[in-house]
Amino acid sequence: MLCAALVLCGLMLYGKAQMGKIPGLTFEDALKYTTQGKPDARITVGIIMDGQASFTVYGENGQILPQENHVYEIGSLTKTMTAGMIGKAVTEGWVSLADTIDNYLPLLERKNYPTVMELLTHTSGYSP
Repeated sequence: MLCAALVLCGLMLYGKAQMGKIPGLTFEDALKYTTQGKPDARITVGIIMDGQASFTVYGENGQILPQENHVYEIGSLTKTMTAGMIGKAVTEGWVSLADTIDNYLPLLERKNYPTVMELLTHTSGYSP
């Protein structure tokens, strides 16, 4: 029983250390890590700058793929729409990525609510 508890604690500490690395990753590092060894991986990144839209499609190991249509799961679309709306709100000055969510929602007083950035990058500590 003691061995099992030690192994579990060790795994938890290792997982926490690995999750702590996420905010420091570059886009390229995160992309390669996410798609590593996944031949069916497809990630499309769109950029709108100065009124001009462009996009890049990435596949396994972060490799750039031809710009063609791909089928995505609905969950991926909702995340994209949420990120797009938050991006617009940040650009227009309505939201700050560094603010905690209790600045925008009527929540109970508590010391530690996650930031908007932590929610968007899945580093808030909330379980899925």
